Parts: sequence; structure tokens; C-alpha cells
Amino acid sequence: MNSNQEAANKLYEGIYNFVAPMPEGNQKQMSFYTQLRCGIDVSDFQEKEGSLLADEIPLVQRDLVASGRNVSDVYPKILGSSLPEDNPPEEKQKAYGAAKELVAGSGYDEYKKAKRACDKAFLKYCRLKNDSNAQEEDVMEAQMDWDDAQEDLIRAGKNEMEAALNTIDAYERYTPQAVFNKAAQVFDQASTQKQVKGYYETDFIPRDWTKADKLAWESISVQSSEQSFCIDNDSQKTDFSRSSDYSGGWWFWKYADRVTEEQHRELKTANSRMDTSDLSLSMEVAVVQISRPWFNGSLLSYSEACLKNEEAGTICSGTLLGNGVMQLLPTAFVLVRNVSIYNQFSKEEKSLIQTVIDNRADSLSFGPFCTTRESHTRFHEEISKSEQDKYGNVQCLTLGDKPQIIGVISSIMSPQFPAVSGK
Repeated sequence: MNSNQEAANKLYEGIYNFVAPMPEGNQKQMSFYTQLRCGIDVSDFQEKEGSLLADEIPLVQRDLVASGRNVSDVYPKILGSSLPEDNPPEEKQKAYGAAKELVAGSGYDEYKKAKRACDKAFLKYCRLKNDSNAQEEDVMEAQMDWDDAQEDLIRAGKNEMEAALNTIDAYERYTPQAVFNKAAQVFDQASTQKQVKGYYETDFIPRDWTKADKLAWESISVQSSEQSFCIDNDSQKTDFSRSSDYSGGWWFWKYADRVTEEQHRELKTANSRMDTSDLSLSMEVAVVQISRPWFNGSLLSYSEACLKNEEAGTICSGTLLGNGVMQLLPTAFVLVRNVSIYNQFSKEEKSLIQTVIDNRADSLSFGPFCTTRESHTRFHEEISKSEQDKYGNVQCLTLGDKPQIIGVISSIMSPQFPAVSGK
């Protein structure tokens, strides 16, 4: 592996180890992180732009390359699955009716309110418990708040409501056609939204995710000279590696748009002179969760569902192998800001950087990072003593505090769907 590939690999590993598994409790191998070829500035993002990007299904490789299909394109095929007819026993129908009546009452609203409060208290306790800088009394107070919230949840009818929800879930799994029909209704309503605005509605957590102050940022550094990455000054071993096609050298200067012949020559010369053997990076990273109100992923778990005249794995294979049209489902964006790139930049690269600073270059990126935003890129010939001690005798390229998307976290769709060959 050459130094260029090694630098890309270390950045990939460092960020992957930070963001995965997502969400909590997910197996690491069930998450897949794809890295954009060029960062996307989100400071002027509109709702439509984020939703369209979240709808794209990436190919199974590190570079985020759309497969040519969207989640909203593939989902109708899932909804149109062939299923056995519903024929539940009478006692199950009665239990289902009683459960539906219970959750339709005002008591269910109280339960949901208490459940949200309990979940919030639990997350606060976990965050403090895992924070090495947290005060012990703060951790104890958070645990007591969580205990109180659990008691409030029980008083709000936790046992009765969850039993009713389990009854509803069990019944609907016994009657899959009802579930698919309901999911189709929800999707049809979302389709109306698409006709009005041109995209399917997507929810993001946090809601105002394009504003830097709304995100939870964590510091991360990646050093090519060491087999480790660092999160909040706490060194950890990297333990993830995946082979990838770097398309002739992933970590290069590149333009996203068409350029003049002169710019192309300058770019080619700079890339021929570059060396990433001393490359290190420091940045802040944040994760934005993606939620689609119209998408019911649990439909893929129905073992009796099948697509006529299709083989198993047409939609997804449950692994990163196969030719399914939706092997991955985007579940989160990875954003960075305050990026500092430490390296021995050649004079040709410095000249290229100067064209960016002078606003004479558009859409230029270094690796996955966009470098051409206004008042964004700065070059530092000399770095501080503390930086020298950490990164060596190198220069530094800083990319400002405006967030940019550099990658997408996706869930590996599992199990196979349909599970049996279509009839």
C-alpha cells in the first residue's frame, strides 16, 4: 500500500471507529461508512438538498458513489410483495382489538410522555457515566433521576401499555398483509408530499443540523506516522480495515467541476509532487441521524414475502456481497469542521493552495475535504511548538469552522429479501 492509500485508510479507520456502531447497540459489522470524494458545504443547505442526499443509495465502497437508485424508488417494490392471505384465529383478533383500544385512549399519551422522559434521563446518565471528566456526584444525581423516571414510567402504565404494544406487534406479524397495506398508505401520503416539493420528507436529528451550534462535536486526530487515532486525547487502537478501490489514488487534490487546461496541468503537477507519508489531521466530527417517516424497514424481516419472478437478494442480500439494489440504507451524515491538515506540502501544492486563498479556484478539494469556500482556507508555513511536538516538522492547512459533510453512515440491509425465490 503506498503512502497515499495509507493516509486515506487511516482517516477512514479513525472516523469509522468514532462513528460506528450507529445507533447504540448495533453491531459494528452492521454499519458501513462511505466517504465522499469532496466535502459538501451545508451552511446554505435547504431542506430539499439534505433529503435528496439522504435518499441516495451508495455503492458498497468507501467513495460515496450513488448506485443510481434511491430508497424511495426501491421501497414500492418491497410494498408490492406477494404475501399469504391473513387468517388469524378469533382469540388473537379479540386480543388485538382490546390492545388497540387501550393504546387509543388518553393513558397511552401519558405513557409516551413518561417513556420519553425516561429515555432522556437514561441517555444523560450514560453520557455522564462514560465521560471521564464528569464529577462523581453528577453521575450519581443522573442515576437517581433515571431511577425516578423509571418509577414514573411504571405508574404511567408501562407494563400494561407495553403488553398491549407487544400484542399488536405479534398480531400484525401474524397478519403481514395488514402491515404492508398500512405501510403502503403511509408511503402514498408521503408521495403526495413529493409531488408538491419534489422529494420525500426526511427527518434529521438534530432538526437544525445545518447550524454548527446545534451539533455535538467531538475532537479527533489521525496521524499517519502512528498506528493509532485519538479522540479527546485518549489514544485508541484502530481495529478496522476494509479493502477498497482507490480509483488510482484516493488522497489527491482534485476539482469537482470542469477546469481550464492550465488548471488541469497545475493540478496534475501538484499531485505528482505530493507526499502523504507525514500526513496528520485534526478536526471536529459530528453525526446527524437520518429518519424517514414513510419507510418501514421491518417489512424486510417477513420471511414469507416474495417478489414474483425475482430471486432472493434482489433487494438486499444481508451482506456486502451480491447485486441487490439496496444493500445499504443511509442512516446518518458525518460532518466535520475546524479541519487542520498537517503535511510536507510541495511548492506546487502551495501554489495551488494560494490560488484557492486568492479566490482563483473553484470546487477544489484535498481528499474528502472541500477547500474552496469563502474565508475558509488558510495556509500556515510555520506551526506552534506544541503542534511540532505532536505532528513533526510540517506545514498546516486549516479549513475553517463551517460544517461540511464528508461521509455517510449506512446500515447493511439484512436479512435477505425476499428470503425465497419468487413464485
